Amino acid sequence: MLCGGALSVSLASASSASAATRYATPDGTGPAASCPLSDPCSLGDAVEAPAVSSGDLILVASGDYLLADPLEIDDDVSVGGSPLQPPVITATTPGAAAVELDASDGELHDVAIVQLSAEPALSVAAGTADRINASSEGPATCELGASGGADPLLRDSVCRSGPGASGASAVSISQTGAGSRAAVLRNVTTWSGGAGGVGISASATGGGSAELDARNVIAFGAAADAAADAGSSSTARVNLASSNFDQVDETGAGTAQVTAAGSAGNQVAEPRFEDADAGLLDQRPDSPTVDAGSAGTLLGPFDIHGRPRVQGGAIDIGADEHDGTPPRTSIESGPPQAVSVGKVTFTFQADDPNATFECRTDDDPWVSCSSPYTTGSLVQGDHVFRVRGIDEAGNVESTPAERYFTVDKVVAGANASAKLRQRVGGRSVSLAVNVRAAELARVSATGVVRAGKRRLRFRSRQTTLTAGVVRKLILKPVKRDSARRIAKALRGGKNVEAAIKVTFTDTLGNTATTGNVKVRVRAR
Repeated sequence: MLCGGALSVSLASASSASAATRYATPDGTGPAASCPLSDPCSLGDAVEAPAVSSGDLILVASGDYLLADPLEIDDDVSVGGSPLQPPVITATTPGAAAVELDASDGELHDVAIVQLSAEPALSVAAGTADRINASSEGPATCELGASGGADPLLRDSVCRSGPGASGASAVSISQTGAGSRAAVLRNVTTWSGGAGGVGISASATGGGSAELDARNVIAFGAAADAAADAGSSSTARVNLASSNFDQVDETGAGTAQVTAAGSAGNQVAEPRFEDADAGLLDQRPDSPTVDAGSAGTLLGPFDIHGRPRVQGGAIDIGADEHDGTPPRTSIESGPPQAVSVGKVTFTFQADDPNATFECRTDDDPWVSCSSPYTTGSLVQGDHVFRVRGIDEAGNVESTPAERYFTVDKVVAGANASAKLRQRVGGRSVSLAVNVRAAELARVSATGVVRAGKRRLRFRSRQTTLTAGVVRKLILKPVKRDSARRIAKALRGGKNVEAAIKVTFTDTLGNTATTGNVKVRVRAR
């Protein structure tokens, strides 16, 4: 990415292994003979210096460039920045286009051009202009065509005439006098919203001809989407295939032809832009132009933002390729299948590093979230956590990632009952309690026997209780003389009772303790 004066290789590449690489930055003052990375040049020196030769690669750093004189690309070189952060050229060039490309093997790519004078932002007489975002308040924003040689190509680009430009054409080709002029458009978005505005226009006078070959183009104009004007003995044609336009205008005494709206795979439904009046001409997801283009010659591999040209079911119409593929999210970590706590934490990620996320637990509403994400306190029972990704284009993952789990905060069916009355005789005494649980658990019991003024403690060993099985726990006295003291109390006619508590612990660590289970103690 060309950012903050940094320079890197873009989507273009040098045409020759021996070609030089020249560097330009907004404040560059380096030597025009070499424009090295360590000491970049101004944009004009990097492109127009006598040292420039065919095959050179001229890398333009991101940032703002001011032009008072036209930038002329008349050598077979590649000039451009990064599609991720294209440099912005703001021009005041009265009497000429801001940037002029006139080299059969020349290339201009990945730049934004803002023309403040009443002149074109871009003129392409020969070569290829890729991923250009051009705007102008002049009578034309992008001028195309040359006499003879290979037809110039404008591709994956936006040409916008400002709303203050009256009678302007976003893209125009014209021929005055004998001779022919032609150009090619592929995946271009044109917009001319001012009074009398025309999206694409071709005009010819004096016996000449002008022709545009357009495919996968959005043409929008306030007065006409596509227009042809031919003087006497002249020919002007706009040939459109798999494009979006409706209103056409054919004028003049000569041959003026525009492909009929709705024919040749063209569509007439109005395109939907993010905000055309503000210059945001990317398609909205509901635009009819999404996936409505067609394959053909001279198509570019990337859209105006440097994304792959084909995303979704087919090529889009226009400069940008709507990303119709939602992200895929995976849950990286989470709780085990069963937990004993009410809040659980998940981590997750998407295959799109710029995706945002929404989470939901059970049937709760979707909420914005980020990784790691901790749920609110959950009740006992089964639950499901889901997370979905949303990319920058607004595509929402249709099949969220999900994880099922159970919150288990209790020992199921834990209970105890005393069904035996123990009798004391001689030197031994023991207590018994029957225990049962609905799940596998560890169980132990403690008890206190009141014998007169004495409080004698009893306890059992811990044992494992199989789910649904009744088991007897035997409690033994902690002190050896407990039997003697209990027998003495009984001989004195005193009531002797034991209060037993049973503790259950399941495999998740949940515990349950019964209330006091009473056991009447009698002499044998």
